[in-house]
Amino acid sequence: MTSFFLLCEKTGVNEKSACPTCGQPTVPVTRDGAVTPVCSICDTPDRVCTWCKVPMTKRLVADGKFLHYLCPKCVFQHTSKYAAT
Repeated sequence: MTSFFLLCEKTGVNEKSACPTCGQPTVPVTRDGAVTPVCSICDTPDRVCTWCKVPMTKRLVADGKFLHYLCPKCVFQHTSKYAAT
């Protein structure tokens, strides 16, 4: 099994790489054998809470396969599949 850190060293992607747009840390996402840095703020769709109608926080989980949303007001959670383009 290839170490995550070795994979990051080979591809030039590391966990400290910053988004060029917002400066927030990116998440290394593996698609078809290639590792791409994805910003969970800029590169993912926004969503509002079903009940509160406030913007939900979001983060990529499971190596970028899923997008997890969380309402900061009522703690409603939603997870959906995410396909990086």
